[in-house]
Amino acid sequence: MNKQVIPILFASDSNYVKYLYVAILSMLIHKKNETIYDIHIMCPKLYDKNILNEFKKLQEKYQNIKINYIVVGNLFNNSSDKKRILPSPTYYYLKIADIFQQYDKALYLDPDIIVLEDLSDLFNTDLDDNYVAGVKAATYMDGTDDKYYKSIGLNDLSQYINANSLVFNLKLIRENNIPDKFYKYSKNIYPSMDQDVLNIVCYSKIKHIPIKYNLMVKYLPFNNNKSWTYEFLKNIYGEFNLQDAENNPVIIHYANVKGKPWLTNTELDDYWWKYARMSPFYNSFLVKYNLNRTIFLLKKAIESCISITNKYDKDKNKTKVINIFGFKIFIKTKKK
Repeated sequence: MNKQVIPILFASDSNYVKYLYVAILSMLIHKKNETIYDIHIMCPKLYDKNILNEFKKLQEKYQNIKINYIVVGNLFNNSSDKKRILPSPTYYYLKIADIFQQYDKALYLDPDIIVLEDLSDLFNTDLDDNYVAGVKAATYMDGTDDKYYKSIGLNDLSQYINANSLVFNLKLIRENNIPDKFYKYSKNIYPSMDQDVLNIVCYSKIKHIPIKYNLMVKYLPFNNNKSWTYEFLKNIYGEFNLQDAENNPVIIHYANVKGKPWLTNTELDDYWWKYARMSPFYNSFLVKYNLNRTIFLLKKAIESCISITNKYDKDKNKTKVINIFGFKIFIKTKKK
């Protein structure tokens, strides 16, 4: 049987590397024997020895995989992320064509994911003459803000994709000097930073793939969502693709900043914890989760016992009423 080599790029600093381990572990568990994963992890600096040792054990345990590290340093420190206090690894995937010079095609995946199938089908996506393939970004397609696409220099957002699970046409990207354009545009400030850079540079050369390859938990549940209605999502992804993603997800993406499964309860978090339990970092995940939940519950309890209201008399003089555990403090102010 022919073996297929799939080059895969991840990017993570030391703060996210333990979650990246869980993502890679889930990916390896579901890998077919005949599939070869050539994994490259881009990082600002090399991880400590304990982390590297755990990844080494993964490589020794699973056949047909190789884990490589690329120390990028301060490559994107002059990008817009610096002004937004975001880590430069957010931009690393824009160098993917330079990293995989030996390949014509490659995958990029975010670290806050779980992979539930072999990635051969995703990798074998026919890119035609497109630079990249990804999942439509529903958040940007609600049609309520025409100013957005104009502000970033696009004609529309019909092609706009999330930059979290991508298939890159490296050969075509290199032929058309797209890496230079990525780097040039990364120096500008955009609302969605690297994702805007990707969509601006690749505009008209983007292919859409099914949502099951980047199932963001913030869209769930599909049939009972306050932010995105089922009809709205169905118009973007199609009913079959929605049902397929719900029943047979390939990549689950915990994209919400405050909705990570290691911080709080979220949709489909049982998938993440299944593989987190298999990792050497399980206890540290539990400590962080329990601490975060305790802080959250204490905050809610305090908020329920403390309230601040304003009352006005007939002359419109204001009295601020501060209620602390049943004790009321009245602060009167006169109207101007």
